[in-house]
Amino acid sequence: MGASEQDVTWVCGAARPRQFGWRRAIDCARACAVVLVLGCRATEPAPQPDAARSVPSPPPQRDRLADGCPASAPASWVGCEDFDAIDDPRLQLGEWLVFDRGFELVADDRGGQMLAVHLRPYVGFGGWVTLRIGAGPESPQHGAEIDAADEHFDALWLRYRLRTVDDWPGHAIGDFGELIAMDPQRWAIAAEIAIRAEDDLRLAPLGWSCIEPDGRLRCDGRNDWRGGLRNIWRAHGTTTWFDAAHAGTWRCIEAYVRLDEHDDGEAQVWIDGELQAQGSALRFRGPWRDAGLNALRFTSYTDPPPRPLSFFIDEVVFATARVGCE
Repeated sequence: MGASEQDVTWVCGAARPRQFGWRRAIDCARACAVVLVLGCRATEPAPQPDAARSVPSPPPQRDRLADGCPASAPASWVGCEDFDAIDDPRLQLGEWLVFDRGFELVADDRGGQMLAVHLRPYVGFGGWVTLRIGAGPESPQHGAEIDAADEHFDALWLRYRLRTVDDWPGHAIGDFGELIAMDPQRWAIAAEIAIRAEDDLRLAPLGWSCIEPDGRLRCDGRNDWRGGLRNIWRAHGTTTWFDAAHAGTWRCIEAYVRLDEHDDGEAQVWIDGELQAQGSALRFRGPWRDAGLNALRFTSYTDPPPRPLSFFIDEVVFATARVGCE
């Protein structure tokens, strides 16, 4: 018993953005989490995965400890994921809610794996993949190992690498990373920054909060993107990163978030070591203290491209000090 990724993709096919809107597609993701847990299956065969596609090679791999971090990693590294040891992402990652084959793990020429995010014509939302860190909600699949599972992180550094396909034409990549403080009892967003780019192909991060002035969490895991979250920060980078001229090259994405104690939260985002956006005096949570930063979500969510496009994620590191790009 147990639903396959393809079963879930088929079950949720009716919630494709082009039919019912992107926010309802996001709501369907929560419903499909139940499908995964209960083992419900579709009554017809699911669509087959796309044919093998050309995949760029990731940066050089290093020796790993049991938690996925390099053997030489400093003590400030509290969690790592390079996807090499993932055999079944539905069971081993925090969340694997994939529609219209928006994600897959793909092999590289060094014997490892990386996360592929696929953008397709007519599909605005292809699901999400969430990595968990620190104290927070349990994986719906109840099998994911969580690094630093008992730790509470009011501040956290993040580093990962991103590469678009070689023939990326210049397209709004959309959300390509959300560093989140999740409610510990349910998969509801309390606060986050969304690392993203818009039509001008420059970094355009956003900050969000779902905490009422009295400290109550307004989001419940279903209404997060239907009026629960409110925007508290937006910024624009100065460099065009996601045009054809920058295609096919690994980029180093770094972010730092410090949740507020007294309306003094901070957020910064770098690309290739260049500070692209920063914010201060941010009110992420007010008096809410139920959890710290505890999740990183990758979302297949943007304006549909005119032809299939992909980008790739690898070498994710969570840390209590800046990781850097070396």
